[in-house]
Amino acid sequence: MISFFIALIIYIILHFVFYSFREKIIKKYSNKYLKLLF
Repeated sequence: MISFFIALIIYIILHFVFYSFREKIIKKYSNKYLKLLF
């Protein structure tokens, strides 16, 4: 149960890191380039 809780915390942290990283990409590149990635 403890390992599941740790995995959940890691998943949430990685999710927010990926989301902030994607926000930086959105500011850098155009929407046309983003539609190819996402």
